[in-house]
Amino acid sequence: MLNPKLIEQFFGAASIQRWNDYPRMVELVELDKQAHKFIIAYFIAKMEPEGSINMRSLIEAGIFEFLRRVVVTDIRPDVFRKALQKKEKEINSWVLSQLYDSLSEIEEGAFCKRFEAYINDSSMYKKERFILKAASYMATRWEFS
Repeated sequence: MLNPKLIEQFFGAASIQRWNDYPRMVELVELDKQAHKFIIAYFIAKMEPEGSINMRSLIEAGIFEFLRRVVVTDIRPDVFRKALQKKEKEINSWVLSQLYDSLSEIEEGAFCKRFEAYINDSSMYKKERFILKAASYMATRWEFS
């Protein structure tokens, strides 16, 4: 069951202005970017050979990426990527601590354990991560074109 604090974080993403230093044609909030990324990821996955992408894993990885992004949304993406290179374990622990109470009730804690495994093991859902990264790039390119 989703708890109210988690739902609040989802709705918060609908009011978080995107962090960009560039002029934009449209004003997007974080939830817009994530939704656009998910749609692109779906189409990329559908272009892959039948059965080569686990759609449940793609959706779950997308949710995990979204959750992490909502927690660290006040950090510019380029700064966040640099920080991850130097302090990934510490950042991941902090993100998990921010979400633990909200996620621990889902699937009797199994969802939270998969989230923790996902943020700490870059080999988990490797193909799906690659698709999400490509989709994020494409969504960002569209945002600035």
